[in-house]
Amino acid sequence: MSITYEDAVLLKKDFATISLLAGFPVYENEIEIDFFSADNHSLKPLTPNKQAIYSFFYADKALKIGKAGPKSNARFQSQHYYPNSSRSNLAKSLIGSDKYKPFIKEIEVGTWIKQNTNRINFIFSKDVPTRIITLFECFLQARYDPEFEGY
Repeated sequence: MSITYEDAVLLKKDFATISLLAGFPVYENEIEIDFFSADNHSLKPLTPNKQAIYSFFYADKALKIGKAGPKSNARFQSQHYYPNSSRSNLAKSLIGSDKYKPFIKEIEVGTWIKQNTNRINFIFSKDVPTRIITLFECFLQARYDPEFEGY
C-alpha cells in the first residue's frame, strides 16, 4: 500500500496538534500540501517566502525526509534526482544501496525516482521558526523511519 494524499492531510492535522503543544501553533490552513504520485513529479519552485518539508515514499516505505529553507530551492526542487548534485541526496543513496542498485542505473536514477515514488511536500511560511520546521521533520522521520537519512 502506498502513501496517499489522505495520509498527508492526516499528517497535517497531527502536526497542527504538535505545534500547539510546542508553543508555536501552526494551524492546518497555514500548511500547504503538494502531493505527487509516481510518474507525476512536476514540482513548482520553492518561493523565497516559503520553506518546506519534503518526503519520498516507495510503496509504503519512506526513503527520504528532509527540509528546505527559503534559500534552498535547488535542494527542494532538483538535487535529490541527480546523484552528483550534492553531498547527500536520494539519488546517490539509491545507487549506493545494495537493495536498489541491482535495478537502478546511475544515469536513470532520477527518472526512476520520478516514476516510482510518491512525494509529499508540506509548505510553510518563512515566518515559521526553523525549530518548528525541524520538529515536523523529526516527527515524520520518527513515524516513517526513512531508509536514507544523513550522510
